Amino acid sequence: MKTIQLSRLQSISRKVIFLALTLWFCFSSLLTWATAEEMKYNMFESLPAFLWTDYINDSKVMPGQFENTCIKSFTRPYSEISLNSFLTRFLPHDKSYSSNDWIYGKWHTIYGFEAALGYYDQDFNPLLIQGNYLTFEYITGENWQDQTIESTGYGYINLDQIPEFKAYFESTPWGNFGLDSLFKVMKMTGTFAQNEFIPDSIQYQSFIDSYHPVENPDLHRIRELEDKQLIVWEPIIEEEKSASSVTIYACNLYAYRYDYEPFYVQDQSMTLPELLRYSLEKNPSAQKHSLIESYITVSVQKSDDLIIAASVRFWPLKYAVLRLIPYYLISLALVLLLLKLILMSIQKELITHENPSA
Repeated sequence: MKTIQLSRLQSISRKVIFLALTLWFCFSSLLTWATAEEMKYNMFESLPAFLWTDYINDSKVMPGQFENTCIKSFTRPYSEISLNSFLTRFLPHDKSYSSNDWIYGKWHTIYGFEAALGYYDQDFNPLLIQGNYLTFEYITGENWQDQTIESTGYGYINLDQIPEFKAYFESTPWGNFGLDSLFKVMKMTGTFAQNEFIPDSIQYQSFIDSYHPVENPDLHRIRELEDKQLIVWEPIIEEEKSASSVTIYACNLYAYRYDYEPFYVQDQSMTLPELLRYSLEKNPSAQKHSLIESYITVSVQKSDDLIIAASVRFWPLKYAVLRLIPYYLISLALVLLLLKLILMSIQKELITHENPSA
């Protein structure tokens, strides 16, 4: 009798467990698909809206200010394009992650997309396209020596052209905007091509061992310390100077660096900034709509004829799966707990049915 009872219990248990886990799996799969579809829909809706609000005025209050503003805007998609749904808020977008957090560096998990921006004139001639840059205010060498510590304008360096200098800056979607606390001022020699600075040499200030400032000194203080020979200029890169080289002192440093991985677009390998150029300049139809991987390029023209364009690459299904991990774990635990309670109840009913006097 006990053998028959045990066999019946095992048979019923297997059926109940199989049914419960199948229902959980089907519901979770449907939910994952719906979340991925929602993420894809939100991206296609949010990107044009973002570009309309991402207004950059092409006014040149100071030389190079337009390019400086454009470079600083490269982080904006990661703070202003929100793809969260109710369930994906288990892992919300948060720019305050530090290198001590387990999720740090897993940018596809945090954001689910990568973006590249570009700025064009009304004839689609590129003004500035997303890349890796260092932008700064600068003081001419003459003004520095005369102790006239006032910014002359803004300049920028294309870090992609100087790999050894690029390595100084961290690769994240947010770039590295804390440079001013590390390098209060840099001494550079080189030439200007409009507002792009092409350096021959770059040096940073280093306090000598016998001098330890209580706090980070300002530019005027650094200039005074230089006269007193309490700081030295340490080289970062050094090349042969050209005859037209000028010396500048760069301050308020801001670097944007993000290493884009190449992928295939219509059988061509390219990075996302390259896709942006390719889509606007050669093939506007270069886009893909898929839950596995999607990419799209959108452009809008402002009232001042400035054209802002963006290419985004995103992974809806991967994003949904990763961000629903807390749901999977919690819901599966609840299902298993409920199964245990149901099986205990079935076992009790069987015992009562087989032994009515019990």
